[in-house]
Amino acid sequence: MGLSLRPFISLGSQNNNQPDAPRAVEEFVARDKANKAWLENAFAKVLNLDSLGMAILILGFTCFLEQLHEFRMAFTKPFMVPIEAPIYPCRRATYA
Repeated sequence: MGLSLRPFISLGSQNNNQPDAPRAVEEFVARDKANKAWLENAFAKVLNLDSLGMAILILGFTCFLEQLHEFRMAFTKPFMVPIEAPIYPCRRATYA
């Protein structure tokens, strides 16, 4: 089996983190949850495929860098995130 590539692109102005706009915050929270589920699923699929390794291309805003690190530490095969990919850190919304 070859290398598994998992592209991730997150769009949105300021990551839609606009605490003064409740609908934007709702979208931010829902997307953040979906993004984290995508990452978990991406690693599960690669493990099930018995790939030789994994590469993730991340473009845009993401709040799952900590989760990515946790999965990476548990992943025993070659892994890379291309450094050319501009990754903007998450700016957490203020929500209850």
